Amino acid sequence: TYDAETTAYLQKLDQLIRQKGIGISIFHYTMWVENWVGRRYYLNWLGGLWIPYASHNPVDTWKMSPFKVEHPVLRGVKPWSFRDEVFSRYFLFDNPKRTELMEGTPSNRNNGAQRPVSWVYERPDGGRSFVWGGSDFHDNMHNVEGYRRYLLNGIIWTAKIDVPAEGVAAPAPPEL
Repeated sequence: TYDAETTAYLQKLDQLIRQKGIGISIFHYTMWVENWVGRRYYLNWLGGLWIPYASHNPVDTWKMSPFKVEHPVLRGVKPWSFRDEVFSRYFLFDNPKRTELMEGTPSNRNNGAQRPVSWVYERPDGGRSFVWGGSDFHDNMHNVEGYRRYLLNGIIWTAKIDVPAEGVAAPAPPEL
């Protein structure tokens, strides 16, 4: 477990998130929680879990494909490929409030098979969560428009802002 101070902090944070229906968007390494107490909070907040050493996060060239579901986060999003470290092999227990949105396929079969790498979760408290397993190689933000659009759509959906029919405009940021 955590020490008393950390446990009290997590309890207050959880209470605030639930009372206010606060949205949570979480990317890449922020899914890494070593402690089972923290993992229970994550499971409640995010509707799924990545467990170190049981899950997977290989660097590879990934093909990202939206699942065939209707969801605002997928507006204007087309499949893309990029090289990145992607957190995958999540523990996704049956949960009707979670919608898996993006499937990742690594080019190297030794790195696994097609798996969900992103989802949204509509929490019982009315809050929303968006989980994305990539975002390690930051140059992808500049180079891959579909990726930028997908992240922007997910962030504004989490904030309860309407996602435009064509998705959020995603022009390339200035050179890094």
